[in-house]
Amino acid sequence: MTNPISRRNFLRGRFSRAPAALRPPWALAEDVFLQACTRCADCLPVCPTHIVRNGDGGYPVVEFGLGECTFCAACFAPCPTQAICIGNIDESDERT
Repeated sequence: MTNPISRRNFLRGRFSRAPAALRPPWALAEDVFLQACTRCADCLPVCPTHIVRNGDGGYPVVEFGLGECTFCAACFAPCPTQAICIGNIDESDERT
């Protein structure tokens, strides 16, 4: 990637970096997520709507152009490092 404040980018109208990637639901904060995620891709095949894909560097991203997230929590279960983790779920928050 080129320098976002370079003269070339300025003259081409590119004034900022690319937007942050959309991570799967319940992913940790971006800096913690990048340290915890091993890029094992275990979360990719379990997504029932197939919107969790490999992004830059092999980290999982959500592509809403492919469908919608149902918040089924299937992506967090196979995560070996809990880079995607629900944490404490209050029973009142669960849908029946």
